[in-house]
Parts: sequence; C-alpha cells; structure tokens
Amino acid sequence: SSIILNDPDSTWQDTLKKIEINPFVIRAEPHIKLDAFMSINGALQPLILKGVNLFEYQNYLSQYLYNKKDRDIEKNEIIISTKVSEDFDLKIGEAINIYIPDNNNQQDFLSGIKIKTFIISNTFDTGTEVDNHLSLISLSEAMTMNNLDDTIQQIHIQYSDIFKSRYYSSLITSEIGKIVRISDWSQKYGGLYHTIKLSSDLVLLILGSIIIVSAFNLYVSMNMIVKHKSKHISILKTLGLNNKLLLIIFISKGASITFISIIIGTILGLILATSIPLIFNHIETILGLSFLSIDIYPLDYLPSKIIYSDIFLINCLTFFIAIFST
Repeated sequence: SSIILNDPDSTWQDTLKKIEINPFVIRAEPHIKLDAFMSINGALQPLILKGVNLFEYQNYLSQYLYNKKDRDIEKNEIIISTKVSEDFDLKIGEAINIYIPDNNNQQDFLSGIKIKTFIISNTFDTGTEVDNHLSLISLSEAMTMNNLDDTIQQIHIQYSDIFKSRYYSSLITSEIGKIVRISDWSQKYGGLYHTIKLSSDLVLLILGSIIIVSAFNLYVSMNMIVKHKSKHISILKTLGLNNKLLLIIFISKGASITFISIIIGTILGLILATSIPLIFNHIETILGLSFLSIDIYPLDYLPSKIIYSDIFLINCLTFFIAIFST
C-alpha cells in the first residue's frame, strides 16, 4: 500500500525505520512516481517513472532484472520493461528521450514538458501487465525531476499479508500520526483483487468437495471390506473377539489407508506445485501456444506458492474426516 503524508518529510529515513520495525512489514521505501512518455520512430509510449534505490533493494528486485549485477542506477540511467524494449526494439546501452509533463503548468501543456535523455542500463520482467509501462530511475534523479529537495510525501509499504494491507496501514497511521490518505492495491486494482478473492473461494470449494468425496469413498470401501470379510469376522467373534476390538481393527485399517494416501498425495502435490511453472512454460514452448496471454490475463505465467501451514491444516482435517467416516 501507499501512505501519503500531509507535508513533505525531510526526515523520511527515520520514518522508514519506524515503519520497518513492525513485524508485519517486509519493506518500506520512498514512493516517487512521475507520468512520462517517450517517442520512438514517431510512436508514443506512455511510461511511469519510479525512483528506487536499487542497491538497497537488490535482493528483492534482482529476480526480475535481465542483468543481475550488484549495482545501483546512475542519475542518467533507466531500466525499462522487457515488453517495451521488445515492442520498440530497444537494446541495453541505447539512449532514449523521456518527456515529462509539468503537472503544475496546466495552461500551457507543451511548454511545460521537460525532456530528459536516459541510457538504458537494464530491463526487467515481472510477468504482469501492470508493470509493462513502469520504468525505474535513481531515487535522487526522481526527487530532482519532481522538484523535491531530499523530501518525500509518499511511502510505499509491502506487507507480509496483502489481504490485511488496510488494517496494517491503519496501525502505521496511529504510529506515524501524519498520514492523510492510504491507498492500497485493492483500490488501485479492484478487478484483480476481486478475481483473486473469487479464485480463492472457488479453490476452497473445490478442495472441500474433494475431501468430502474422498471420505465417502473411504466409507464405501470400508463397508465393502466388512461385507467381504463377514465370514472372517464371524470366526473371530466365535473365538471371543468383542465388538470393541473389531472396531479398533477397522479404524486402524482406515487410518493406515488415509495416512499412506496423505503422505503420497502431499509428496506428489509438492513436486507438482514446485515444478508446475516450468512444466507450463515447456508445454507452451512445445505447442507454440500462449495459454495466458498478457492481453487477456493480468499474468503471463502460472504462479505457484507453497504454504506449509495450509498443507498441514488440510492434511489434519482430511485425516479426522476419514477417521470419522470410518
């Protein structure tokens, strides 16, 4: 989310440290963005320039960069998205002219445009449509272009749980005390937010249905075993085995089947979840198709994240439902 301060903050480094102390905050950084555009061979391309301290956040940003050298962005350098570089056939090391409108000069738009020449130092690809128009410049250059004298008025914060961003931002507001507005990703990308929530609910519904069907199958299987072993059960009862011991035998049988199934299913699921993005990309390459087009979907890859706490909870729930059905 982004928090907007009531006045430009000259002590923003201290403010960032106060925010990053919170255990639910992954990182906090100055939020300086400028609307701009570039002209290549008569074609205009809108851009969003964002000032970043690349050296400080190298571990976070390097996974998306084409050239992963451990260095910061110089004042005359720019990092553009891979899609923009491919669309306009731009190479690393080329110079491009960026046009930045002056938002304070609304009467004469053309005379207020600033022209700045940048050298493309790198490209990045996050696999999302949202970042296709984003370009990165140095933090000091963004401050200069935005007429900020080493002050900031917006702070971007990444939380450990994105679905609690509004709640976490309210906690930070009470700590900082000089925030006038909060803007989080659910407001900026409402359609994407509701799509993710709907997908999460559907996955929960499908998973619950699978568990219920599996428990019913186990119940039917145990009934068939009891009917098939009816003669053996009669012999055991004749020998003096009571109903309690018989119940323990069949419960242990159901528990063993469930436990083995959970172990096998968990291992196969972890292997598939880890390798599904790579498998998906190979299938697209072999077939020459794009199942997730960036023009339709917000992502052009199949994301996968393993949450071990959810796996443990689902396995425990499945085990108890299976024992109960037995």
